[in-house]
Formats: sequence, structure tokens, C-alpha cells
Amino acid sequence: MNIEILARRYAKALLSSLASPSEYAPALSDLKKVDALIASNKELRDALFHPTFPKTKKADILSAILAILKPVQKVDRFCMAVVERGRIIMFSEMVKAVEREWDRRQKIVEVEISTAVPLKSTQRQRLEAELSRITGSKLKPIYKLDSAILGGIVTRIGTTCYDGSLKGQLQRIRQQLAEG
Repeated sequence: MNIEILARRYAKALLSSLASPSEYAPALSDLKKVDALIASNKELRDALFHPTFPKTKKADILSAILAILKPVQKVDRFCMAVVERGRIIMFSEMVKAVEREWDRRQKIVEVEISTAVPLKSTQRQRLEAELSRITGSKLKPIYKLDSAILGGIVTRIGTTCYDGSLKGQLQRIRQQLAEG
């Protein structure tokens, strides 16, 4: 089965278990702490991800980690269920899926904004307000600097790219001239 599909199923299950939206932020924070700890410790990763290492030992290790981190109860149960079902190797993808699914449910759109130079805060606010108005959604902006675009802005919303860069304009002019 596709990892992304399976991760999304686990994400939906966790989010469905949350009683209110106020439980989301602490749950995501706790999930990210567990994920970061696993990612930062090679020996821990090797033990948890090794296919022949007994699930009971993996559960004991994770239980000890959770006792130290003290996550909210639903995250604790979620993590243990992931280990018991032999899916711990997909934990990072599950954490990302939880965040994506939450954003989808809250109608939050991730927007990647690339510029050649950093935008001032007033420019960012105006741009975000306009993009929010156009999309009809709350935004999760991700700003990137890319000197290759020369000037202007390249905005990516989902799979759609809006190229208002100088580089893009020059490429379009070059293409028109080549076509005659």
C-alpha cells in the first residue's frame, strides 16, 4: 500500500479522536517532538525501524521515550498503536500527514512565495491579504529567496504556479521571438 495513503489514514484517525480544535496544537507539537527525537538518534532509529527487532521491545523503547516526553494521552496512544501495528518506520510521514489533513480541514492553503530579495513586512501583509482574498482561504505562506528569478514574484499554490518574475517574462519574450 502507498505510504502516503496509509499515513493519511492514520492522520485522519488521530484527528478524528481529538475532541476539539484546541487539542490540535498540543498534539502536533508532541508528535513533532517524538519525530524529532527519533530522527536525531541513529541508534533509536535503527532499533525502531529494524524489521526483525521484536515489536514488544520497540513498544518498550517507545514507552520509555513517551514517559520522558509526556505527550498528551491521545498522542501517547497513537504512537503506541503505530508501533504495535508495525508502522513506526512511517512515523515522520504520518506527522506530516496530520499537519496536511488539519490544514485541509481548516481550509488553510500552503503558498510558496519566491522573490529575488526579501519582502518588507508591509509587502508581505498586502501580498498575503490579496492571496487570501483570491483563494478564499487562510494561508500558510512559505517565503523563499531565489536570486535566479532576477525580480518579481513566483507564487505556487498547490500545483499551480503564477510566474510574475523577470526571468519568466524574459523566457516568454524569448519564446515569442523564436516562434516568429
